[in-house]
Amino acid sequence: MTSRSRHSRDRLKWWRHDRFGMFIHWGLYSAGGLDCWMMHDMGIEPDEYVRRLEPRFTAEHFDPSEWMAVAHNAGCRYVILTARHHEGYCLWDTNTTTLSAPRMTPKRDLVGEFVAAARKANLKVGLYYSLLDWRYQAYWDGPRADRRAWRRLVDFTHE
Repeated sequence: MTSRSRHSRDRLKWWRHDRFGMFIHWGLYSAGGLDCWMMHDMGIEPDEYVRRLEPRFTAEHFDPSEWMAVAHNAGCRYVILTARHHEGYCLWDTNTTTLSAPRMTPKRDLVGEFVAAARKANLKVGLYYSLLDWRYQAYWDGPRADRRAWRRLVDFTHE
């Protein structure tokens, strides 16, 4: 057995043991009352999407301690939060974009609060981060259409 396959096996050992977790798919799109693909499916331009939804995304009822209590009582061993979905809105403070909860209406680092509550509840933590970013035309056009634009998207993703 190679070191790489042993490492992969060991990394999945917790998954086989813990099995049951909670995936919380929540973010800016939640303020739209539809699913997370509404920007794409409804053909809403990124600027319009943010203008429509961001002021309504207050996180007023965001209570990660309550979520952890629900997860713990259900027997979950881990929790996962959508930290950033395809529309590019970040639930933590980042210097790469102003499209983030701490810099906009919620004025809070929601990921930080989520992680702290999960750790306090003794739950493993995972974060879902989408590499897609619908705000970049290069995402839609692909790397061959405009190599410089694609490079900017890749650089932004790596930041």
